[in-house]
Amino acid sequence: MVEIVRRRFSGPRILAVACLAAIIGAPVLAARGHGPGVRNWLVATEGYAAVLLAGLGGSARRRGTTLGDLADSALVFLPRRPGAPRRRRPEFSTELHRFRVETILGATHACTLLGRLTGGQLKDGDFVHVFGRRSRSGELAMNRIEVLSSANGIRMSGLTAERRGEFALARRVDRLAVGATLVLAAGFAVGAALVAG
Repeated sequence: MVEIVRRRFSGPRILAVACLAAIIGAPVLAARGHGPGVRNWLVATEGYAAVLLAGLGGSARRRGTTLGDLADSALVFLPRRPGAPRRRRPEFSTELHRFRVETILGATHACTLLGRLTGGQLKDGDFVHVFGRRSRSGELAMNRIEVLSSANGIRMSGLTAERRGEFALARRVDRLAVGATLVLAAGFAVGAALVAG
C-alpha cells in the first residue's frame, strides 16, 4: 500500500531562534566577567551563532529551491519586504510504502519504506531480506530491501528509497539544523556553567 506523506520541517526555525538567543545572551554572560578564557568561549559561541545565522540568511536568497525555502521560513523574526508573502514552513511530500513481511518461522512484521522506490517493484510472495531499524511505533523502518530467488537464495534485485528528491534533501537539512542547534546549545551551556562556576 502506498500513501503520500506531507511534512513541514522545523529544524531551521529552531536553529534561527537558538542563534538569535546566543547572539543576545553571550554578551550578557560575558559582561559578568570571570576572566579572558570564559569571555573568549562566549565570544566563540556568539561567533558560531552569527556564522550560522549568516548562512541561513544567504541561503534564504535562493527562494524557490528546497534549501532556500527552508532557510527563508526560518527567518521569521526578520521584517518582510513590502508585498512579500508571510513566511511559512514549506511542505514537502513523498511516498510511504507499507507492507507486511512474514518470517520463515511465521512471525509477521509491519514494515515501512519512506520515499519513492528505486530499483524495481515488490510483488506479493517475494522472498526478501530487509535492512532497517524498528521505529518508535513498532514498525520496521526499512532503508533497503533485497529480493531473493528463494528463502536462502541469491539476490535478484535491490530496492531502496530515493535519496535525491526534495523531501530527502529537506529531511537532511532539518537534521543538520537540529545538530547545529545542539552544538550551539552545548557551547552556550558550557559558557553559562563557566560563568556560574
